[in-house]
Amino acid sequence: MSGGPKRQTHWSQQRSEFRAWLVNRLTETSWVRTIGRDQPSIAQAARQLGVQPDVLVDARKLLDERARESAQRSGLERIRTRPDGRSVLVAGTKQIVLCMPVEVHEAWVYYRELRGLNDATLLRSLVHHLLLDPRHRHYPHEAWVYEGQVRRMPGRHRTTNWPWTVRTYLSRGANEALVRRSRAVRESKARMLRTIVLDVLEGRLVHFEVIPDAALMFAADRYATLEGKLEDRAVAKQTIALRRSE
Repeated sequence: MSGGPKRQTHWSQQRSEFRAWLVNRLTETSWVRTIGRDQPSIAQAARQLGVQPDVLVDARKLLDERARESAQRSGLERIRTRPDGRSVLVAGTKQIVLCMPVEVHEAWVYYRELRGLNDATLLRSLVHHLLLDPRHRHYPHEAWVYEGQVRRMPGRHRTTNWPWTVRTYLSRGANEALVRRSRAVRESKARMLRTIVLDVLEGRLVHFEVIPDAALMFAADRYATLEGKLEDRAVAKQTIALRRSE
């Protein structure tokens, strides 16, 4: 009889572990992402999957919690004050727009298709790379200078729908970091973006991380921290090189 309680505790622990495993696996399915919040939708999905409704509810809660944590890490969430005075945490992104001359846009499209990317992913990835670059670069040109020639955009200010435009969404943290970088180097965001786009199209920048979603970007403080670490490392490398050359 002494083994009875131990045996019950063992089976209880196994049931708990199996339930946790099942909830975790369900978060990876489209069922949990698409079910409604109402009881009939949950009950119907549970019958089709052969699980208890409360298991689906817990899986949905776990999925929402993970999404919330990811948004907090990336800076996608912000505080909004409601009319009744209550503060709530809401998700948000910031859109940036870059207008290009037709010749540059043609090269952009060719490169984008060559890499198998869309406009938003490519531009977002370049912004991410720019924010991690520790160099305080010089941005020599106010205009688009591509392949040694100034490329102009005649008529752009006379139309609200410039056809050769690319857009992307950044996390709010990344956008804040971009604003900080712009102020630090005393250059406009447009000039900084123009320079890195030309670096890619003219072959000066080849390797960069692809960022398919704004949620994968960092918070502003993390960009600043990483930038500082990279800059310190670059200075250390220069110091070591100078010592070796002496």
